[in-house]
Amino acid sequence: MESNTNYAKDQGKSTGPVEQNGSGRIEVIYIKPLDDTTGPLRGYAGVCLHGSKGSLTIHNLRIVQQEGKKAWVVLPQQQYQNKEDGKNKYTPIIEATEPLKGAISKAVLAAWEREGQR
Repeated sequence: MESNTNYAKDQGKSTGPVEQNGSGRIEVIYIKPLDDTTGPLRGYAGVCLHGSKGSLTIHNLRIVQQEGKKAWVVLPQQQYQNKEDGKNKYTPIIEATEPLKGAISKAVLAAWEREGQR
């Protein structure tokens, strides 16, 4: 498997650290806008959470924006088909509590806006 740095370069350009507090920092390592925006999915992002014990990289955060509304960030999910009704459902791959979830979202959306996306 390639290193996270190479993976991030393939996904888009690094936006650098954007959020820092006493317990660590959140680095947005890539923002990848989609060319086809016929639905609400606008792009993907990757972040690296740096802490005193090491770091954690999260890929494939989704940047979603419905027409006329503000964009928001969705942590990675896995799609599955509900056996009862046949509809597509989603289950989280990772979960974050507040205030971490909000800080990740804030960092990604700030990088998204710096990239000229809205």
